Order: sequence, then C-alpha cells, then structure tokens
Amino acid sequence: MFQVNEVVQLNDTLCRVLLTSMRHIVWIAVEDKKAFPEIVELSQLEVLLLQEKLVRVEDPYGYIQNLLPEKGSKEARIRDTNYQIIKPLVEDPNFYIKKNRSQHIVEILAAGKVSRPYLYRLIRRYWQRGQTPNSLLPDYKNSGAKGQKRIAKDKKLGRPRVIMEGKGALVDEKAEHLFRIIIDTYVLNKSFSLAKAHRKLKGAL
Repeated sequence: MFQVNEVVQLNDTLCRVLLTSMRHIVWIAVEDKKAFPEIVELSQLEVLLLQEKLVRVEDPYGYIQNLLPEKGSKEARIRDTNYQIIKPLVEDPNFYIKKNRSQHIVEILAAGKVSRPYLYRLIRRYWQRGQTPNSLLPDYKNSGAKGQKRIAKDKKLGRPRVIMEGKGALVDEKAEHLFRIIIDTYVLNKSFSLAKAHRKLKGAL
C-alpha cells in the first residue's frame, strides 16, 4: 500500500516513508529539524486513509533525483564525502531502532570527522530528502541574494576561465543593454544567424 520514499501528509505534517513491512512502516517528518525515524502501525494508517486525514502528496524534493553535478565539482565532492561519513548508519537495515542508530553515531563521531550537530543534520537531510546521495548536495540555490540582480563592479561575474586564455569581459549595464537589443532585434526574430549577430554586437561595443 505504501511505497518507500513516497511522501504523505497527516494534517499539516509532511512525512516520508523510509521503510515498509507487512505490519508497519518507518517514516520521518520532512520539515522537522529535530525529527528522527518513527515506527507506525499500518492498521493506524489505513484508518487515517479511509478518514481522508492522511493523503499522498507530491514529493517536495523529487527534483533532487535528477540533479547531475559535474564530476569532480565542489558540490559532488561534498556530497560524496558526506555520504561516506553516514553510510554505515543509513545502510543499516535497522537504522530506525534507536539502540542501533546510537551505536553508529558513537562510532562515526569517534572518527573525529564531523561534530554531533553536523552529523545529525546530514542524516536528517538524507532521510528527509529521499534517501539518496543527492540528498546531501549543498543548497547553493539558497545562497546569496535570492531574486536580486547581481551587478559586476571590479571583475566579471561567474567562474574564471580554465580552458581558454584571458580573464573574460566585464559586462556592465551598457554592454547588457546592447546584448538585449541585439538578441531582441536580430536573434529572436531569426533575421540574423548567431555568427552575424555576434559580429553586429562586436561592432556596437
């Protein structure tokens, strides 16, 4: 009846199913920063389903499955390093039993690679976001001033070149305005090829 990793809503609480058996499931509250896996009897959930107090909902972290960070990139290294740290715990089929979980936590902390608060954040993120290594990818989309336009000042925005020589161009408001004119006038209406539009832009700069 229930599938591993599906998300359900009970009242205002989202819960992810982590494990299923013939008589119970193990789930975790998706948005609770202090949550741990809990065992729930299937008979209880069946009643809640019939009463429409428990409903299936879209996975808020479903997109994580399709993320493909570049091999060797910073985010990929962070993901892989963190997964290796929590792997003994999250791959234990009895992870939901407090005694087993506590033993793994003691052993991981003894290695001295992470603090207890950070370890708890990692394992919660793993369970709450879909039980996949990608769950441990950094939330770079939440960095910086969300929704605000970045303005180039002394140096260009973005990553520096690693293949071609040079430092790249600083795109100020004037250059950006010219880009927009060329794109709107010649590219979007397909009156110019990209190569011809590029030459037009170079002549205008």
